[in-house]
Amino acid sequence: AAEREMAAAAAAEESLRSRETALAERERDVQEQLASLQAEKATCERDHAMLMGTLQEQSRKLEEERREFEREHAQRAAASQEQMQVRIAEVEEREAAIKQLLRNLEARDNELDARAQELCADTASRDARLTARES
Repeated sequence: AAEREMAAAAAAEESLRSRETALAERERDVQEQLASLQAEKATCERDHAMLMGTLQEQSRKLEEERREFEREHAQRAAASQEQMQVRIAEVEEREAAIKQLLRNLEARDNELDARAQELCADTASRDARLTARES
């Protein structure tokens, strides 16, 4: 009977070690997934910041260009008024397109933030389930 108890205890201990090893491996996997998601989010945030800076600079330049065109138009009132209006319309169309790009980029940034939050919540939920199983 003592030998059976010793064998059962050894088997239970081995089972516990095996479960601990599996849990540690799962925890490493979850940590790797979290690190990957955090790196992806950082990349998205960096790309977003870079694109926002570029688009804002383009918008600023286009606004300056539009003002210059308006000044030229005023100085050349006798010149081809129609041609200047066409140029102003083109600049305004480009400015509107850039503003739309800014809105689209903001929406994409919001989507990425929401996805990152979902993934963090999933990871936290998995960690909680693993912890619950462990205890």
